[in-house]
Amino acid sequence: MARELEQFLARGEEKAFWLFTYKNAGGAILGGFMGSRIGQILGTGGIVMALTMVGVGVGLGITLNRRGLMWGRRLWFTILFYLRSAIKPRTIDAADWYRVIEEREHAVGLSHAGQLVLAPRTMASEAVAQGRSEGESP
Repeated sequence: MARELEQFLARGEEKAFWLFTYKNAGGAILGGFMGSRIGQILGTGGIVMALTMVGVGVGLGITLNRRGLMWGRRLWFTILFYLRSAIKPRTIDAADWYRVIEEREHAVGLSHAGQLVLAPRTMASEAVAQGRSEGESP
């Protein structure tokens, strides 16, 4: 079943003529039809022919592939990307997702055998202010 579905969906990729697939031919025909209908609404004569050719070009252009994506789909993704980036804020703030309960700095020191080996400046200055040597534990 999956193989038949895959073959059915890939029918548009079969070559109709030289570089053009059936999908491209369908896009050109539909674009030409839509262009001629719009031309008939706007006027007669040369405008119908011009809009038919424009419709064929647009229909063919939208159905051409570039790097595995049709131009129409690529255009749609590009419009959505720029629209989303224009609407959403450009900065990320962690406060939107997390709640800060307590903001306090904790001094960390390294000790070996009960003796403070490495003390941050805040701990060293507290030890000196309390009358202890830097090597003593608080």
